[in-house]
Amino acid sequence: MKGILTLILFTLSLQLGFSQQEIVATFIIKQAKHNEVNVSQSYTDDNAYLAFYTSDGDGELYMSNCRPKPNTQSFGLITNLETEEYEETQDHFSFQIYTFRWHFQNNYDSNSGSADVVLTKVFKPQGTTFTMEITTADLNVLEYKGIMGSGLNNNSTISAEEETTPINNDDNKIDRFREDYDLVTIYDPQTKTWSDWSEGNNTFVMNYNKNGDIAHYKANGDVVTYRKISDVEIEYTESGKRYQIFDALDEDGVLFHFQFFDDRSAGLKMIYNNMMIQFSSSEY
Repeated sequence: MKGILTLILFTLSLQLGFSQQEIVATFIIKQAKHNEVNVSQSYTDDNAYLAFYTSDGDGELYMSNCRPKPNTQSFGLITNLETEEYEETQDHFSFQIYTFRWHFQNNYDSNSGSADVVLTKVFKPQGTTFTMEITTADLNVLEYKGIMGSGLNNNSTISAEEETTPINNDDNKIDRFREDYDLVTIYDPQTKTWSDWSEGNNTFVMNYNKNGDIAHYKANGDVVTYRKISDVEIEYTESGKRYQIFDALDEDGVLFHFQFFDDRSAGLKMIYNNMMIQFSSSEY
């Protein structure tokens, strides 16, 4: 791995010229999708990676999306960087979420533009994993998963001090929030009965990005992202419990109906086909 990291840093210096760069973090891409199409093989064949760096001591933070074998990359300035951190609990590993605007240009054609990016780092005992979603102005979506490069401080935040601000909820931002559940039950459509409640620690981050997607953090550190594809509707049960309901797709394109209750004892229901899974908290 040390040799791979050295190659990454050397390649980055060559591609960006002889200006003085300081590498902040690198991420090795193991899985990749473009608009839901799996392109992982081409990325791994090209030793693709992401690099965050500063340049010429200007105090700004940059990101490069590199594919060394064809010697291509997209690179540019990061702005509006916001961070949110979650400490490790008995329910999940610690993780960090970064959102920012990326102003990129390509070295292989004349295209340039901007994109909204969400990066999640999950700190597991065996190393740091990541997921990244890049949404361009023309609504192309790039999704990456992989591991953080070794030789760097895996527990450090990605920041340029002048740019880093905590998440806040002004009128121009989607209100991101988190719900922790420690109970789960499953509905059997054949017997038309619910299973007994069992322990199952799950964390959901609502409005994970500007599209309003959901990130599901499991106790083993795995992360599943559900892409919201419908508007949110407000409904009430016959007993008067208020809930929000909307549709979302998982990473395999399976359609789920999310039913999110204000009452945390009712929690969250995920409905697909004739199956239902309900999450709740034992505190309520």
